[in-house]
Amino acid sequence: MKFISASGSLMTTKIISLLDVEFFLLGFLLLSLCAGFLTYIKVALARNFLLLSIYTYVLFGILFLNNSNTILTTASKSLLIIFLIFSTLYLIIFYAYIKQGFLVVQTGYILLLMLSILGMFSVMLSEDLFFWFLAIELQSFTFYALCAYQTNRAFLQTEAALKYFIFGSIASSFLLYGLSIIFLETGSLQIVDIQTILLTTKDYSQLKIGIILVLIALFIKLGCAPFHLWTPQVYTNSAPILTFMFLLLPKIPLFYILYVLSSLQVQNIYSFIIIASLLIGTIYAFSSVIFRTFMAYSAIANNAFLLTPLMTNTLFSLEALISYIVMYNIVLVSIFCVVLFLRRYDGTPLIHNLRDLALVKKTNLFLAISLAIAFLNFSGIPPLIGFSAKIIVLTSSLSESLYTTNLVLLIASLLSAYYYLRVLKTMFFSSSLKYAGTSSIPLSIGYIISLCLIINVIYVLTPIVLVTKSLSPYAYTPIQIYFMSKYRYHIIPGL
Repeated sequence: MKFISASGSLMTTKIISLLDVEFFLLGFLLLSLCAGFLTYIKVALARNFLLLSIYTYVLFGILFLNNSNTILTTASKSLLIIFLIFSTLYLIIFYAYIKQGFLVVQTGYILLLMLSILGMFSVMLSEDLFFWFLAIELQSFTFYALCAYQTNRAFLQTEAALKYFIFGSIASSFLLYGLSIIFLETGSLQIVDIQTILLTTKDYSQLKIGIILVLIALFIKLGCAPFHLWTPQVYTNSAPILTFMFLLLPKIPLFYILYVLSSLQVQNIYSFIIIASLLIGTIYAFSSVIFRTFMAYSAIANNAFLLTPLMTNTLFSLEALISYIVMYNIVLVSIFCVVLFLRRYDGTPLIHNLRDLALVKKTNLFLAISLAIAFLNFSGIPPLIGFSAKIIVLTSSLSESLYTTNLVLLIASLLSAYYYLRVLKTMFFSSSLKYAGTSSIPLSIGYIISLCLIINVIYVLTPIVLVTKSLSPYAYTPIQIYFMSKYRYHIIPGL
């Protein structure tokens, strides 16, 4: 697609061309028509339709990535690959969830789910603010409908969906008002044009107001403190499988936007949000009793770690962001695979409150160990992947002399280690709850949990995340360090 920029010259945006994605859009259009037809005649084929959607999504996602080398930046392509992997993994887990009968859905529900994924996928295809607005709204409206989907907690879900809709509408208003101000000041919604005006204009106070309004909207959508008021209730009262999606997928496209916007001199705003999210997320997690409320405040605190690399718009900060997103999502998958599928014989979830974690060890030691490793990752215990992700985040901010931010992050990490280790204490050393009979988890979910554990083991042997030369010219695994100390050799030439 060709557009005329504010300067009057012909430019090519990062929006994908129709030729690259015509099959992708055609596939989704056909799925939409099928969903509408199946819903109309009330044929219970939701599982088969979801399976078809997964195949179509994976196929066209791979085809798109193979044919988009010329229109995607390094950041967008890297995060698109990560999003494609974790969204596919989520759809597989969702398929197993409805196959077990834990959630009864129609094909219209599957259509909303796929449209939300399409909206999140589309965000990373452009650096145009108006295109972002359309993609975010597509994602948001499907989220509102999915959140209100009736289950056995209809009243609480309706209340959570209404609160989600109200705060989401406020965020959309801020976003649209900010875009209007930016367009009035620059005549363009292209990031490149806005960067040029910021560098060449001395008085850009009105433009700054527009950028701040856009950032406030994004922080509301993410649930960053102090714009987090909707987050605990929505995450707690939505269907558990939706809480998993809200935690897993929307962060990837929204942090891509924040990474692009970090080139617009917004570091002071990021600093305030980082400190507020760390304080509020850490403090309220101490008093959380319900498991999903605890995960909501944990997500608020982890937003600060994801936002810290964006204090600088460099390649190293992108590596730190990707490292932490990958670690965070792997941990979430391993936790929620246990929480979603570990059920009592009557079909009710085994884990609702934090104290229910004591039952996991009594019923399945393997699942208890996987949960323990996941929470140790969150607390940053070496040599797991969570420790390395936090080290890279801290190093990326240290490279720009952000000592105050690093100090706050370190203090918050120490405090958060307490409540994550408290979860392990409840799980392994609590004797207040007796044995509870549970049904076995599906084999596919067992494979996914095992895969998450294997990734942690492989990381101990060979680092997955490569540390750049600004941190160290060489990265060692614990095994390599052991052999160097035992056999007195060094693998760096000349040392």
